[in-house]
Amino acid sequence: MANPNILTATSVLGNSTVTSFILRSGLTLLTAPASGHVYRIIALKFVNVSTSAAENVTLTLAGGEIVRQISVPQGDTLDVITRDVPMYLEESVALVATTVTADNSLKAFITYEDVS
Repeated sequence: MANPNILTATSVLGNSTVTSFILRSGLTLLTAPASGHVYRIIALKFVNVSTSAAENVTLTLAGGEIVRQISVPQGDTLDVITRDVPMYLEESVALVATTVTADNSLKAFITYEDVS
């Protein structure tokens, strides 16, 4: 599928979501629909809800690593994507996060625009 021309978009809808816990086996954070949509991610923040340990996270886009085993300290957050450096998620492409040691310490907060 061809990506839509964002300069001729007729709709831009804002969305925010908090994921379930990120797993060692991976968690799909977002997948843009197959036709006529592009997601403009303007914020991706990892949140470590653990009170006892740091956790490492890896983020992949279409199978390629964006960040690899970046540490998120216990009880802290890590900004990976910001409004200053947004990311476009093209049609049918998945953004996936995995943890290294724990299945119950990291969540992701994502703010994005659905452009169509």
